[in-house]
Amino acid sequence: MFNDYQLMQIEIETVYPVNAEGRFVSKKSPRFFIGQTKDGNVTRFRDDVPDELVAELNEVVDSEPVVADLFAGLKYEETYKQILAKQMPIEGIGHGFGYRYPNGIPRFEHVVRVGAENVHWGAETFPWLLEEYKDCQPVIAAVDNGKFVAVCHSPYISQQAHVAGVDTLEGYRRKGYATAVAAEWGMAVQALGQIPIYSTGLDNVASQGVARKVGLVHYNSDHKFR
Repeated sequence: MFNDYQLMQIEIETVYPVNAEGRFVSKKSPRFFIGQTKDGNVTRFRDDVPDELVAELNEVVDSEPVVADLFAGLKYEETYKQILAKQMPIEGIGHGFGYRYPNGIPRFEHVVRVGAENVHWGAETFPWLLEEYKDCQPVIAAVDNGKFVAVCHSPYISQQAHVAGVDTLEGYRRKGYATAVAAEWGMAVQALGQIPIYSTGLDNVASQGVARKVGLVHYNSDHKFR
């Protein structure tokens, strides 16, 4: 069983490609990432951030409080921005939350596992599934009138974990479909012997509501500086 600090590390390395030193290698990745958990703060840097700036940022991170309130935010966010701006202007900052799945997730009706026999039910609503469903398993879909109206899949997969991706048709939102597929997806990942993780942005209130309805445990807050 992993503690929240260890799970944060697993989530990061499931979502972002890293090199042997643990540095992000994709230019799409943030230059600086800090994840807050009640067990400690986890940091990562992109491989083009100069070592002297990494050392300067780490010195500030050493003073960043480990918080029990994961909604509190960073104490030294402005300082991180000032240090990163020495390399180049800040292109954007993102904040989000990560959730872990406990045991005993409730079951929901009207959901199916997507496979070759039924993927055509999403041809109109989620056409990308026709080509990609094999690569992002498990894929769980909610069905209404013979078509997929919500999907939860695994866009990020590592040896230890899957991170969820959820998409719901606009006319079917706030009706429980996203909750149903997110719950069933988590159980499907657990059945594989791997860790399901659900993450969402700070401003995505609807997605946070899905996490609460499924009964997920809010275990981290993440902050991404580009």
